[in-house]
Amino acid sequence: MSLENDLESAILKINVFYNKLSTEYTGEIFNFRKEKVKNVIDDDSIIKDTYQNIFDNYRQFLIDNQLSLYTLNFDLENMFDANDLYKINERIKAANSIYEKLRRYCDKKEKGDISLNKCLNDFFGIRMIFTDLIENEQNILKTLEELKKKWHHKKILYS
Repeated sequence: MSLENDLESAILKINVFYNKLSTEYTGEIFNFRKEKVKNVIDDDSIIKDTYQNIFDNYRQFLIDNQLSLYTLNFDLENMFDANDLYKINERIKAANSIYEKLRRYCDKKEKGDISLNKCLNDFFGIRMIFTDLIENEQNILKTLEELKKKWHHKKILYS
C-alpha cells in the first residue's frame, strides 16, 4: 500500500475510534457549539462549577479509556510501513491547559464571544510524524484535502 492509502486508513480508524468513544460517554452532554466561552468563565476568570464538572468528568472518562488510546496507537503504528512513519503520539489535554485556553479566548478581541467548540476542540489528539515528510509532503497534503472533502470535515489539522 502507498503512504497516502495508509494515511487514509489511519484517519478512518481514528474517526471510528472517536465516534465509538463519543457514543460510550454517558456523562452530562451539552452542545459545545451553542455555548459561548464567555458564559463558561466568570468575572474573576474562574471556570464556573457546572462547566468545570463537565470538563473534569469528560477528561476522567478519557483517562479511564487511556488503554484504548494506547491500543489505537499500536494499531496505527502497525498500519504503516516502518520506513514511512517516525512515531505516533496520543495525548489528553491537561486540566490547566483547558483553563488557560478558555482564559486566552476571553482576552482575545472577541472577548469570549465565540463558540466553546472552537476553543475546546482538542480534548484528546493523535499526532503522526512521518520520516520523509518533505519528500512526500505534496502527496500527503493532497490526500488530506481530498479526505476533508470526502468526509465533509471542515478541517483536518496538519503542520
